[in-house]
Amino acid sequence: MEQMQSAIQVKNLKKKYKGFTLEVEDLHIPMGFSTALIGENGAGKTTLLNILAGIHLDYKGEITYFDRWSDKEREKTGNPVKEMIGYTGPNNYYLPQWTVK
Repeated sequence: MEQMQSAIQVKNLKKKYKGFTLEVEDLHIPMGFSTALIGENGAGKTTLLNILAGIHLDYKGEITYFDRWSDKEREKTGNPVKEMIGYTGPNNYYLPQWTVK
């Protein structure tokens, strides 16, 4: 059987907060499909999405994008990963490099 290409693959992801730890052992999001995260309030859905989008960088584990780029490569200037993923979070995020222009 042919293996599906991954849009995102996560291995042993861990993000600690006071009183809560998000742990994702293995997550495969295939290319060409819609994917929903379902869970109760406080389960870590938004935290996971913020990590995958590169908003939170203080976590442990491995993330691979499009079977090619690591989460560390995602942050390098000129890497196309962030241009290939769209995410609108629930909060206002203003990164230092964003300007009114």
